[in-house]
Amino acid sequence: MRQRADENGLMLLRRRAGGGAVLADKALLSISLLFPPAHRLAQLDSIDGYSVFGEAWVHSLHNLGITCRLPTVEEIDASKSHAKARSIDWACYGALGHGEVISDDGRKLVGIAQIRTRHCVAMVAGLQLSPVDWSVLCRVFGMPTTQAVSLEAVNTDALSLGVELGDEAIEPLLEQLSIACDG
Repeated sequence: MRQRADENGLMLLRRRAGGGAVLADKALLSISLLFPPAHRLAQLDSIDGYSVFGEAWVHSLHNLGITCRLPTVEEIDASKSHAKARSIDWACYGALGHGEVISDDGRKLVGIAQIRTRHCVAMVAGLQLSPVDWSVLCRVFGMPTTQAVSLEAVNTDALSLGVELGDEAIEPLLEQLSIACDG
């Protein structure tokens, strides 16, 4: 796998949060927020923490002109079954999870993970800014590149939803997330 990553100009990193494979390239805005143990998000159980963090993303993205929402439990369960049937459950963006943000038609826009320690809770999110070349992720992980079509079908990005988020949008997005997480 490392050789395939090198051949595609990528580094391999194992994230502590676990979960499926993520392609962290220029199409992905990755944001990690750390919350001390006393913060209300750190006091919640994992599922509720995901939901509150996801709602903060929905609120923040709405303020930037992106229509989105959290998935229902039924949508999460269906996406996991779909990912398994299509053999894309190895990829983080192959299925939906609690608190993740989706477009109105149910495609994943923001993936979420968290790391909990006695010192803090790290809430990690990846917002797809522009279309992703899913075949690169498939090649690196030794999966058939035909799975890229399935990954593309269940994902979306801000640009495809009609909003280009350049560098100037990052600071307002972080401010909105901070306000929403403290609210």
